[in-house]
Amino acid sequence: MLGWLQAVPEGEKQSRASAQEFTLPDISPFEYIGQWFNELGLRFEHKDVQAWVELSGWRPNPKEVELLIFMSRTYASSEVKFRAKEYNGQPPYIGTGEKFISATDKNLRRFFGIRG
Repeated sequence: MLGWLQAVPEGEKQSRASAQEFTLPDISPFEYIGQWFNELGLRFEHKDVQAWVELSGWRPNPKEVELLIFMSRTYASSEVKFRAKEYNGQPPYIGTGEKFISATDKNLRRFFGIRG
């Protein structure tokens, strides 16, 4: 999602996020992960997370670190992928509706071992 928003499409001078406004899906139960992701700088490795932990005082659990690394790698690859003009349509999460939101919530809860 962020890779799509921040990619500069072929032939354009600014990112999609700079060119227009988009509504992002609600991630409120996991908003802290998004904040950590931004603090880390979107592209990082384990050594960067370790340095951030030492400086910030936050203590992410192993699953949170695994998710942050996954997000960083996904961001880096999608930012390159979504530069192509064929991706200039709607954001990759639009049109997926409640089924997508429900599946994402379920997967995140399973990942963190949260029931309900």
